[in-house]
Formats: sequence, C-alpha cells, structure tokens
Amino acid sequence: MNDRPDVAIVGAGFAGVTAARELSRRDLSVVVLEGRDRIGGRTWTDTRWGRKLDMGGTWVHPTQPHVWAEIMRYDLPMTASPTAKQCGWIVGDECIFGDDEQLDELLTLGMDHIADQSAEMFPTPYEPLAGGDQLARADARSIAEEMQALGLTDEQYAVADGMWATNFSSTMEQGAFTQAVRWCALTQGDWRVLFEAISKRKLANGTKDLLDRIAADGRAEVRLDTKVTRVDAGDGGVVVEHGDGAVEARSAIVTVPVNTLEAIEFNPGLNAGRAALAAEKQASHGSKVWVRVAGSMEPFFGYTTADHPLTLIQYEYAHEGDSILVAFGSQGETVDGTDRDAVAEAIRPWLPEAEVLDVTEHNWTRDEFALGTWGMLKPGQLSGYGADLYRQDPPLFFAGSDIARGWSGFIDGAIETGLRSADQVATYLRGAT
Repeated sequence: MNDRPDVAIVGAGFAGVTAARELSRRDLSVVVLEGRDRIGGRTWTDTRWGRKLDMGGTWVHPTQPHVWAEIMRYDLPMTASPTAKQCGWIVGDECIFGDDEQLDELLTLGMDHIADQSAEMFPTPYEPLAGGDQLARADARSIAEEMQALGLTDEQYAVADGMWATNFSSTMEQGAFTQAVRWCALTQGDWRVLFEAISKRKLANGTKDLLDRIAADGRAEVRLDTKVTRVDAGDGGVVVEHGDGAVEARSAIVTVPVNTLEAIEFNPGLNAGRAALAAEKQASHGSKVWVRVAGSMEPFFGYTTADHPLTLIQYEYAHEGDSILVAFGSQGETVDGTDRDAVAEAIRPWLPEAEVLDVTEHNWTRDEFALGTWGMLKPGQLSGYGADLYRQDPPLFFAGSDIARGWSGFIDGAIETGLRSADQVATYLRGAT
C-alpha cells in the first residue's frame, strides 16, 4: 500500500479511472480513493432479474468523441434501444396515442427554436463560455420561460415539458435554457441527432464493460470503501485524509460530483464559483426506474409532464417471456422506485393493462456519493461559475462529468476531463521536478 504516491485521485468513476490509466502509463505512481465498494461512480451495471441493467449512465454516441474513441480502442460490442412502435403523451388527464412522426411534429417548434441559436451562442462547443454577452443574457432564463414565450399549444408544451424534465432530471423551471442549446451545439445544431445521442446506442454488456477495460489498462492502486473527508493542498503537495488515515501526494485530482463537494473539507477552500455551485447544487435530482411487465409487448415510448411521478417510459428488453421498461422521473423523492404498486400506478396512464411484476432502482438523489443524477445546470450557473469550474489550482486539480467543457453530464464528459486533468497533472509535475 502506497501512502506517498505521485498522484492521489478522489473518486473512481469514469473520470477517475481514465486519469489513473493515463498517469500510471506515464510511470507515475497513482492511488485512487473511492468511497463506494465498487468503481464507476454514477454509472453502475448491476445484475437484476438475472440480466445486466445499467442503473446509472447508459447511452453513448459517435458524436461523443472521447467515449467513442475508447469504445473503438477496446473494440467493445454495441447495441441499440428499440424504436417505438407506439408512442403516448399525456396532456392533462388524457393520454394521446400516436407514432414517432406525430411526436416529432409536436416537438419541432420548440426544438427548432433551441437548435437555431446553438451556432451563435456556442460557436465553439468545447469552449462553452465563448458566447460572451449573448450567452450571459440567455443563461439567465430557464427552459420553461423560453418554451412559454413560443406560444406552444397545450399538447406541444406538455410534450416539451416531459422531454426536458426528463433530460434535466428536474423541472423545466430549474433547467437553464443555455444547457439545452449547448447540447444542440454539440450535434452541430441537429436536434434529431441529439435525440439519438441521448437515448439510442449503448454498450451491449453495460457501461461496466468499458469501465473495467480502462481500469485494467493502467497500473493504479484502487482502494474501495475509502471515504475522503479532507484535502489539504500547499507548495509541498497534497494531503488527502480518509477514514483509515491519509495519503500524501505530490498532486491530486478530485473527481466527485459537484453536489457532494461540501462533504469534503478543503484547505485552502474551494474557489468562489466552485464553492457557490457546490452550495446551490445543480438541477438534477430525478430518478431512473426499471420496470418488469408480464408478457411480451411491442416497443413503446411515452412522455408526460413534471407534475407526474415519472416523465418518460421506454421499452428496452424482452426477457424470459416478459418485457423490461426503463422510466425516468424529474423528482427522485416523488415515487419509490422499489415500490411495485406505486410504480404501477405511475405508468398506468400510458399502459393501463400492464401487469407490473417487479420494479428496481438505485436512488442517486439519496446516494451520499452522488446527491443527484447527471450534471445539469440551473439558470445563471454556467455564466456565473463556469470560469471558476474550468480553472485548475495546482497542486489540486478537478475532473468529472459535471465540469466537462463538452458533453457535461455524460460519460463522454467524464472521460474528457479525465484525459485533460491527467495531462495537466503530468505537465505540472514535470515543472515541479
């Protein structure tokens, strides 16, 4: 056990294991400290009902360059979520059934409005603050305010609400308009490609397949069940305290979610923007629930508004003669994803005849090492805190999907920051030497 490595990494999600691989392959000694009993962070492929299910992050896409390069590097098998044969969207007390073309038509006005501004607001998508004054003005508005100003019909607004409440893992009122525009900018203003990126392609054997390959490709020491409590940084290096002692390193990378930063004592304290965001929290506090329904069914997809316990439902797998669906909610405390009766009641407006056999989830909002789902910003947070979030303060560095310059909130963003922070640390240590 090495308590005096070159680099200490706090957190063993995709950012942490990527940084550990890169640094250890440069012949630097690396120790990774992870509070959970597993690696992966907010991605977790678990076995439930006798099959692999991703309890957290899932979908990837060729427009996401960092994760796609890793998938190609390790030649991992891919699969796709099924295309829905029927769609249902709830407006008021009524569920309207149709096909994906009708759903596309309802989304077009709102999504075209978002996409049309992407090139001007984010002219270089991997430099998210390049939009200047226009970005700051737009960042003050929520996605709800922007959709309301368009004069959408009740049906159009209900579908937009369901879609963005799901994607923000929160309500439209809490989601920054710029976050939505930023996503479109990353797919060159094509929102239909964006929809593919966030919901279509996935690793055939789960995200753990890629995670394990990255972790095994380095020589870092990984310590599980090691909860970090304090980080001291100074000219002499970094001391990372945990429940069983401390690690003294020349440098450190902290990769934990922004929402959990306040659980660690930093000396000196976090810079102003990072500290403010850690105190305010990001928007995302929703849920992801797996539902097993008796019998086989055709692929189905549904949206509803954020005042419902679940805002999206989607058929994913046929399994042992039954059907497995995944559902998302915008507020993680609204429905207990382990309560079969509560979940059955929540999906009844879409599937009134469905016999729910079992349900399962991992509640990320109550998880002390997450305190939320994927990273999504509230109005004002990008322009207000972005510069401080992207700034590094050697010998202490930060990484993680929440602070990615590109696909923030995605596996790609985590890998992006793991690669960048590893290079920054290596450069810093060369200079220090």
